[in-house]
Amino acid sequence: MKITEKFSEKEKKRFNKWFKQNRREVIKTGFIIGFHFFLGFLLGWFLFFGPLEIDNSLVQFLGGLLVGIINLSLTTRHKFLSVIGRKKEAARLEKNLRLGRRGIIGVLLILIIIQLYLLGIFPPIRGTSEANFNRMFRILSSNYAYQVDWDELEEKYRPLFAQSSFPDEFYPLTQQFLGELNDPGVGVFSDNLPLEDRWLGLVRKIDGQALLVWVRSGANYEGLEPGARIIKREGMEVEEYIGSITEKELRASSPQLKEYNSYSRLLTLGPEEEIEIVYETPAGEEITRNIKWDDEYYGETQSAYLVVEELAENAVLIEINTFFTQLAPDLLGDFDNALNQYLDKEFVVLDLRENRGGSLYLAELIAGRFFSERLEYGEEKYPSRLPHKAWRSTFNYDIQPREPVFTGEVILLVDTINMGNAELFIAAFKDSGRGTIVGCPTAGSAGESLSMRISEGQVNYSFGDFWRKGEVQLFGKGVAPHHEVDWRREHLIEGIDPYHEAVKELIEVE
Repeated sequence: MKITEKFSEKEKKRFNKWFKQNRREVIKTGFIIGFHFFLGFLLGWFLFFGPLEIDNSLVQFLGGLLVGIINLSLTTRHKFLSVIGRKKEAARLEKNLRLGRRGIIGVLLILIIIQLYLLGIFPPIRGTSEANFNRMFRILSSNYAYQVDWDELEEKYRPLFAQSSFPDEFYPLTQQFLGELNDPGVGVFSDNLPLEDRWLGLVRKIDGQALLVWVRSGANYEGLEPGARIIKREGMEVEEYIGSITEKELRASSPQLKEYNSYSRLLTLGPEEEIEIVYETPAGEEITRNIKWDDEYYGETQSAYLVVEELAENAVLIEINTFFTQLAPDLLGDFDNALNQYLDKEFVVLDLRENRGGSLYLAELIAGRFFSERLEYGEEKYPSRLPHKAWRSTFNYDIQPREPVFTGEVILLVDTINMGNAELFIAAFKDSGRGTIVGCPTAGSAGESLSMRISEGQVNYSFGDFWRKGEVQLFGKGVAPHHEVDWRREHLIEGIDPYHEAVKELIEVE
């Protein structure tokens, strides 16, 4: 139907006269009408692309075109009514237009709020075990980043949750359920959980033996020091004990992390637990002893988040222990100040061995000091398109250069506990060829995580699946070093850092 069909000949003549005599106003009005078409198109496209999550680009375009044409027609009619003198009708139509646009925006907001609720941003309405399990299961099965047999898990756990009391039985059961995912990026947090186990010391598999690498200060057990060899725990040989640990207790996404977590449990204790261990001291004496946790072992001070050490005339080591801004509020400024003093060095060694991730924004800013051109280093894929990522299905990560750029050689020291955004940092240096990686394969647990609210707690889960350049998935694999460090027992006994030994060889070779 033409827009002028319902108007009299006199009104048409009035419009034609205005059109001929007000060329500048006509052009201005044309721009306004075109602008409203464009806004309508954007609104319609956004509705179909975003809240309605229509993946067909043709449908998205046609939806935008439809809303744009409707907005165009109504805006044109409003202008025509104003020109021919129907002021009341024009005012009424203008009011309806405003109400209609606000109504569409209101519908969009309601849809977004519903999506956020379904994503777990808001707490559930009911606080029963079954209601919380239903919510958790629905969110994970729709939005968890990696492949899981959800039907099998539901069949196994739904009856258990249905019979569990809330919150006493619900939260320990939730720990078991989430442990089935074998993902260190997944966890449940609540005051209703029992106290966590404590590490008395770190045991690693070195030369096929369970060797103590580090022990908490205050744990003064004779001969229980770096280089001690664990022989038994609770009467079980090391391999037997490790074999008794279930997969869901380890929450390991890769073989290297599984081994790391398994051996680390040899000296892991509950807060009230007392265990018997048999160990061989560095001097060769075999000792059987009962040990237990003491809260005084927490008395040691936390490591500094940034440590700088000159290794040689041509090399400096910068130790970055975290990218978490809560733990290192001044990290970026301190790092820049440190690096600026050594821009003339031939080598910068970045020691990341204690780094478990943190702020990717902060990590990329630090990395920017080593790249003279923009680097796109990976892509994150999402299982569903949701508001907090602007309904995108993928996201490309890049590093922007920051002056002054260090142009010398870069060496990164890495370990198995490097995970999260620390792994992305390491992958960027390796895949770009900008850095030489020294150490052990990283954890293989990186990707964006989200939190869902449940009654009296929250669950964190992996939402983003990070892929390195060349379509290499990071989860479950990690980043392999160029030079793997060869640990030996004598290193631990004599206090030698094999990483530093490897770095010295690389510097001398270069």
